[in-house]
This record gives sequence, C-alpha cells and structure tokens, in this order.
Amino acid sequence: MKYLPSLQAVLHTADWVLLPGDLTIRGSSSAMEQVLATLRQYNPHILAVPGEWDTQQGSNVLTQHQCNLHGQFVVVEGLTLLGLGGCLTYQNAPKEHLVYDNFQYEMLLQTITDQLPRRAPTLLMTHHPPHETEADRLYSGKRAGSRAIRDFIDHRQPLLCLTGHLHHVQTMEQIGKTLVFNPGPIWLYQAYGVIEIERGSIITAEIRTF
Repeated sequence: MKYLPSLQAVLHTADWVLLPGDLTIRGSSSAMEQVLATLRQYNPHILAVPGEWDTQQGSNVLTQHQCNLHGQFVVVEGLTLLGLGGCLTYQNAPKEHLVYDNFQYEMLLQTITDQLPRRAPTLLMTHHPPHETEADRLYSGKRAGSRAIRDFIDHRQPLLCLTGHLHHVQTMEQIGKTLVFNPGPIWLYQAYGVIEIERGSIITAEIRTF
C-alpha cells in the first residue's frame, strides 16, 4: 500500500479501479479491510477478484463491500464486466488458499455466461491467466494457465482479459479480438495498467510506471 499515494492522481481520475487479485499476503479480514479503506480514499469505484493469497476470508470482505466480481458480472455504462478469482490447484497448496480445478472454473464461467447480456461488450478479469499466452509462462518456459479461461476467450472473444497471478509477468497480447493484459505487480515493477474504452472498443491500453 505504500505505493498508492504515488498513484493518487491516476486513481482520482479513473472511472473504475480493477484489481485482479493477491491484494493481501495472508488473506486476513483486517488486511483486506485496510487495502479497501486506503484505496477508497482515492476512488470508491472498485471491482476486484481475490487471488489465492487472499483466501476465502479476504474474498468474504470483498463481498461485504460489494466489490467482489468472483463468479459474478456487472454491467457498467454498457460494458459487461465478469470475474474469476483464485488459482488452479497445485501440489502442497496451503489449505487456506483459494484454489480450483479447470472443471470448477468451467462451471463458474458457464453459470455466468448463461446470464450475460447478449450484445454488450465484455471485459473478463481473472486472477489466474489463460492457457498458452505470454501471461502464463513460467520461468522454466512451461505453461501454467487455465484451459477453461482460454476456452472462454476463444469462444466468447471478450474485449479484454485482465489477469495476474504470475508475479514475474508483464504482458499485452492479442488473442483474436481479446487483449490479454497483465501490467505486473505494483510492488515489483512500480507499474499499473491504463485501459480506455469508448463505444465498445479499446482506445488505449498501456502499462505505465511511476
């Protein structure tokens, strides 16, 4: 949170602040409350998905503050925003982590998709990255992304997939009509992403440093 004062001018002018997870280190309720309270000093319009580090406790706080997009969608100024939090389950994952398998992700996405407006442009915010993109490449070169999220992108072609999870990644990659976008963690790169959308099209997509 020490970096947020450096972003106050950007946060004040943003229509929405979108947070793709890992907002806390251990997912305590008090830590998530502190993050939201600090951000709301600069902008009250926040939507987030929890990362695995945020745990179910952190996710519950996001829900209490009506900014949790995990397994949900909202329509904002003609845009449909939907979200998917947590990460794919992995060996020796701490029991408090928020983890899913690809089947569970597929079911969550299908449940949301069945309710989506048919014509509104769609923005997808996920913590875990889609499979076979630059956003899911490990240091070893292996892929760690979700096939369920990639299938959703291939079939639905949202305007944007804002994602996170892998801390070493900064990327913007076009997959058909979908921009897969990860500006990287603020604590590592001192960077943030700016997206401007007008009339259902992305006008600006930039990773900026401060």
